[in-house]
Amino acid sequence: MPNDRTNRFLQEYRGLGFHGTPCLPSDIELIERYVRMPLPAAYRAFLLLMGRKPDSFFDGSDCSLSRLTQMQAAAHQLPVKTGSSFVLPANAFAFWMHKGYEFMYFLCEPETDDPAVFQYIESENDALRTFGTFSEWLRTCAMDK
Repeated sequence: MPNDRTNRFLQEYRGLGFHGTPCLPSDIELIERYVRMPLPAAYRAFLLLMGRKPDSFFDGSDCSLSRLTQMQAAAHQLPVKTGSSFVLPANAFAFWMHKGYEFMYFLCEPETDDPAVFQYIESENDALRTFGTFSEWLRTCAMDK
């Protein structure tokens, strides 16, 4: 069952007009066990709203539950494959990938409900902080919808 912090984000995301097929809380627990860290409330809300089949806005990019475990490995491998010196932090969680050449991630830190979003693109040597929070990223996506 989602907690109050997660529910706050869930209501905001619904208000932005996003929809899709939600994950079950047990799906989220499995992902957290796989990555061995708790996911932030802002992202848990995303999964509870559209984790199994995201809103059609995200067509062409990977951000669904079925791709998350593969995405973690791919995010670690991409910088190595391209010869970059960038190393994905141990507490990073890749939540979005596009065509295998770029991905977005946040850092899982227990005290942060809405973490900053970073983007790595294969042509770059480092990741850049692109959004101050996950919810800011999603609000920006809503404006482009």
